[in-house]
Amino acid sequence: MKIVSNLTKIFFSFLLTLTTILFFTKITMNLKPIYYYDALNLDIIEEYNLYIEKYNLNTQYLNSISLKKNYNYVIDYIQNHKKEAFKLPTIPFSSKAKTHFEDVKKIIKYGEYTFIASIILFIAFSFITKKNYVIFCLKASGKELIAITVFSSFLSLFNFDEFFDSFHKLIFHNQYWIFDPQYDPVILIFPENYFMHCAAIILFFSLITGIFFYIKGK
Repeated sequence: MKIVSNLTKIFFSFLLTLTTILFFTKITMNLKPIYYYDALNLDIIEEYNLYIEKYNLNTQYLNSISLKKNYNYVIDYIQNHKKEAFKLPTIPFSSKAKTHFEDVKKIIKYGEYTFIASIILFIAFSFITKKNYVIFCLKASGKELIAITVFSSFLSLFNFDEFFDSFHKLIFHNQYWIFDPQYDPVILIFPENYFMHCAAIILFFSLITGIFFYIKGK
């Protein structure tokens, strides 16, 4: 019985950890001002227009309005549970890009289902178990969050490119996430630095939450 009890505690502490990371991922994904800030400071519009001019791509030049339209479309599309065909407002895309965004949409959907299920399970667990179980889960989840964020930060700090690639290889079963800008210039409006900034925000708030959980669980 003790083994079952310990496994139950570990399971629910993991659920709490997963829920925390999913929560901050969802929040960060919808923090559009982060992207607007990067659009200005990373010269996304200028870089995009220079690229399509250099390679004489058959597509429209970007301005601030069309950039926001395309960016907002992608963010809204991957979070919309309705079945709809992927179609960027002004930027051309290949069938591989279409499949990739469909895959991202599925992952986001499953992530949201997992988040809701985890919240329900943990609340139910909190009501039907002793207080020390919840305290154990808080402390254990705090340790997990601290370990995950510190380890991930260490890896991404020294080589974010490799960290970013490894993450995609783990999540996706194909290589459609590797875009060729000549066929899928949409990748030009999503520079790697933008994802690095998003990852930094997720890791930062997950770390703060982990420290809070650990203190509350002591």
